[in-house]
Amino acid sequence: MQKSKKTTNKSKSKTLNKKPKVTVKKSTSTPKKTIAVIGLWHLGLVHTSALAKLGYRLIAIDPDQSIIKELQAGKVRLYEPGMTELLKKYHQLGHISYTSDFKAISKADLVIMAYDTPLSDNDDVILTSLVQSLKDSAPYLKSSTPFVVASQVPVGTCEEFQKILRETNSQWKSGIVYMPENLRLGQAIERFLQPDLLVFGADDSKVAQKTADFFESIKTSKFLTSIRNAEMVKHAINFHLAVSITYANQLAQLAEALGADAVEVTKIIRHDPRIGMRAPLFPGLGFSGGTLARDVRLLLKKAQLHGIKAPLVESVSEINDQTFRHIINKLTEHLGDLKSKKVALLGITYKAHTSTLRRSPAVRLAEMLKKEKVDCVAFDPMADEIETNAHKHLFSRKTSVESAVEDTDCIIVVTEWPEFQKLNFSNVGTHVKNRFLIDSKNFLDPIALKKAGFKYEGFGRMKG
Repeated sequence: MQKSKKTTNKSKSKTLNKKPKVTVKKSTSTPKKTIAVIGLWHLGLVHTSALAKLGYRLIAIDPDQSIIKELQAGKVRLYEPGMTELLKKYHQLGHISYTSDFKAISKADLVIMAYDTPLSDNDDVILTSLVQSLKDSAPYLKSSTPFVVASQVPVGTCEEFQKILRETNSQWKSGIVYMPENLRLGQAIERFLQPDLLVFGADDSKVAQKTADFFESIKTSKFLTSIRNAEMVKHAINFHLAVSITYANQLAQLAEALGADAVEVTKIIRHDPRIGMRAPLFPGLGFSGGTLARDVRLLLKKAQLHGIKAPLVESVSEINDQTFRHIINKLTEHLGDLKSKKVALLGITYKAHTSTLRRSPAVRLAEMLKKEKVDCVAFDPMADEIETNAHKHLFSRKTSVESAVEDTDCIIVVTEWPEFQKLNFSNVGTHVKNRFLIDSKNFLDPIALKKAGFKYEGFGRMKG
């Protein structure tokens, strides 16, 4: 990888490999360097499996001994395409070891904190576990070992983390590097190995470069910049995505009221190069929380703290909330009083091709339906059993689509599982009380649904 020139910490960044051809080094030979990954849930396990595939020895650390025991036994609770196979393969080769003992960090050439940052019910970041792991790690850091933070944290956090490490271990001469994660559930391994860009934020460009060298085999655009710039990059990306979703959904509500089809409209406008085919303009149920909601709330708080008016930030949350209320309004319009009505939710995971319900739109929608005294049943082909049981007060989970829709007043498709596109809705219709379906993600074929005798309502589409 091309070496960078020294960059100033505050405002400049260095771009490497401007026109990348994506290639990934794969190795099963004896690893030459060791990386410690702290936090073994979605983000940490993706880092562990993908970095092992790149040829590194991994020390995978989590303070929760039950997680360590499961992984040592080959049990991976989370589903992510390709991840379980990689973890088992490289654990068997001896390239991945699992432990709760932070002393193992003394063997690491690079340390990556990769917790899925906990959030409160109000989408505020909870840093307690991250700070504790910093303190547990600090005494064992080798002097020259960079400490990477991949967990999503508010701007300004990594500077405080760096102070903690240096106060706890005065012999540590390296630095914190903030490396914004690009985790996309259902595509996580692929996106890790073939990212659109990589960002390395550090106060010392040499530390940033040393960290970037570990990712030399990933040929993509790489940027060396300051810690705060790197933290702000993650906020900026998530805010852009949140604004795009909000734009598409505001457009959807207008289109629906005006007799136009927002799905067709957004499909066409993406051909305008000023918008682009990759623009995330897909009308449908909004984001339910997690990373996008967290960054919107954070930016709003920062704006208020500094006396900045931010009406765009404020409106994003408001319009996003309206998408969930819009589903309730559709139900009321068609069914009248919702008390004691029965609704089937098809899909309850955060998104397709993952098992987690964390910050799932279906959970948020079920909470709203419960307040309306609606009886919810659900089917999902991959939802984690433990997480599902934690929400059994909101819905009862069935083992098939047919049993979930039995005697229901409405079906709401929430998660875009490909299996749902293959359903025989003529057969499904024989099980329901009322052939009424709301496609909250505009995922199904309206014509096929209507031929099957269903009243179909999408999001931002003409009614029929």
